[in-house]
Amino acid sequence: MRKGLCFAPALAAALLAACSTSPVSESKARQAQPDHVFAYQTANGAHGDVTITRDSGMMGAGCLLSVFVNGTEAAKLGTSEKVTLQLAPGRWNLGAGYTSAICGGASSRRAVQVAVEAGDHLHYRLATTQDDLSIVATD
Repeated sequence: MRKGLCFAPALAAALLAACSTSPVSESKARQAQPDHVFAYQTANGAHGDVTITRDSGMMGAGCLLSVFVNGTEAAKLGTSEKVTLQLAPGRWNLGAGYTSAICGGASSRRAVQVAVEAGDHLHYRLATTQDDLSIVATD
């Protein structure tokens, strides 16, 4: 009986790990499918690039995550996919969320404020756990 209890913490840790995602380097992430990119692909004048990479992992893998800029859907990302958006200098709301009710719907949306300067190349990752979706700045 005691042997079985020793495995319980390891099993719990493994189950929790299965309920979160892992970062994917920008160089290893796949480009979003062209028909899943809707906006901010060309800039008129000075701009900064903002690359958003979705983590790998099973959490939410069956659903696309939508990327929003100031509330407008700019792209949809599958796991281990990325998109680079060209944004004019200024402050932007960068958001993400599942658009399907089966995947969490609008209740799973998150947003961060992003300050973009001309010539910037900013990097963000979309991470999910069983309870949360986050947008995290990366190097």
